[in-house]
Amino acid sequence: MKRFLQVFSFLLVLSRLSAAFQYEIVELPREKGGYPAVGGNAYYIRVTEGSGSLYIMDKINTVWDTNNELLNTVVNVADSSQYGWIDRQTGLSHQADGSQVIVYSQAMNPYNPVVTQTAYKLGDFQAGDEIGVWVTTLQGETGGTIFNKTNPINSSNLVSREYGKTSDQLGNELARLSFDQTNVFFGFHGVEGEPFSGQPLPGMLASFLLGSSALGAISRRKKRACS
Repeated sequence: MKRFLQVFSFLLVLSRLSAAFQYEIVELPREKGGYPAVGGNAYYIRVTEGSGSLYIMDKINTVWDTNNELLNTVVNVADSSQYGWIDRQTGLSHQADGSQVIVYSQAMNPYNPVVTQTAYKLGDFQAGDEIGVWVTTLQGETGGTIFNKTNPINSSNLVSREYGKTSDQLGNELARLSFDQTNVFFGFHGVEGEPFSGQPLPGMLASFLLGSSALGAISRRKKRACS
């Protein structure tokens, strides 16, 4: 029983390591011409491994003073119906989860204000998912990081978009959505999800039992070889 628990713990660690959450930002070729094209480059997030949560986070334009380009200055991020994600496969737009995490909170010295960077959750995703991001500005302008203006999420007010051309003061690469009246900047943040919780699934338990038997056999063979 002790051996089984040891092997179970070992395989559990391996299962977590193998499910590391990884994603990448994919830029699409520039779309030429006028309407319905959007200026700049479309871009989306592709989850390449594991599962977890994806967030958009504040641009920090200074670490010495008050930040005036945070997301809440241009988007009502307290309302999750004002931003969200776009399924690249279906073209459908979805409301954000809306929960928040603090990514950074620090003052450079006792005389400067605390600079806080907040991330806003889009949703939970897994390997193979490809999503864009959409926002509605405080001026009522709506647009996303993918598709042209034939997609209903992209209003006529969306002028251009780009990713990775600039970084904020904390070194985060920035995405941009530019509208007639507003520029919206944000970075991306990912949090790895738990592969499973509670009791393991029957199939997973069977795999652990099989792994226990195999490792036990190897251990026994090694002992016999050394004796």
